Amino acid sequence: MFYTEVVGKLFCTPCNVVLEHERKSTINRHFESGGRHSTVPSLSMESAAQSTICEDWVHTCTAVNMPLSKRDHPSMRQFLKEKVINGGAVPGYHQLQEKYLGDVYLKQCSTTQSSLASEVHAVLLS
Repeated sequence: MFYTEVVGKLFCTPCNVVLEHERKSTINRHFESGGRHSTVPSLSMESAAQSTICEDWVHTCTAVNMPLSKRDHPSMRQFLKEKVINGGAVPGYHQLQEKYLGDVYLKQCSTTQSSLASEVHAVLLS
C-alpha cells in the first residue's frame, strides 16, 4: 500500500525515500520506526509540502521562461534525481500543467492586482 517498485527500486511513498530492499528486516524497521505510516495528518502535511515545492518549481520555470516540458528531458530528470534532495518527486509536465499552473497563475494575478491597486500609476501616450 505504501510501497511501490520503480525501476527495480523500492520506494516508500509517504516518506518519499528509496529503501534498500534486499533484507526484509530493513523494510520492517523502516515501517515500524516511522510515525508517518500510521497517521493520515502527516500524509497531508507531506502532500502540502510537495504541493508547495511543485508550485515553486512551476513559478520558477515560468519566471525564467522555461517550458514545463523540459522537466521530462533526460538530462533534467537526471539532475533533479541526483543533485536535488527528493527532486525525483517533482511530477512530469502534464501533471504540473494540469494541477499547478492554474493556481500559480491565479496567485501571480492577484499579487499583481494588489500591487497595482495600492500604488498610483501614470500612463503617458505620445
